[in-house]
Amino acid sequence: MAALGIVRFRFPGRGAFLAVASMPLVIPYVVLGVALLILFGSLGVEMSLWTVGVGHVIINIPYALLTVAARLAGFPSSLEEAAMDLALPIGPLYGVSRSPSAPLRSWRLPVVLHHIL
Repeated sequence: MAALGIVRFRFPGRGAFLAVASMPLVIPYVVLGVALLILFGSLGVEMSLWTVGVGHVIINIPYALLTVAARLAGFPSSLEEAAMDLALPIGPLYGVSRSPSAPLRSWRLPVVLHHIL
């Protein structure tokens, strides 16, 4: 979703967000691992597979974000508009939705996944 926001919208702080999101690509993994170890230790979090998972997610988010953003950059917005015309439920058109992610699940995710896969 962050990649969709970065590609489709221009907002203040967009460059800063990209810089912070790309930091794990620039920081060596050993330094990042030691920093996470210190952070988890200072917060009193017990080391487990969950902390290993959090570390892996932090390392892999920039790769996913930049890959999806690059793929969406060449993705025509007319296909999104066509999906809105053909498959978007009526509720989100009028601002009535069960959850904030309902429009994403109903039309953007299927359209994006089709072109990514």
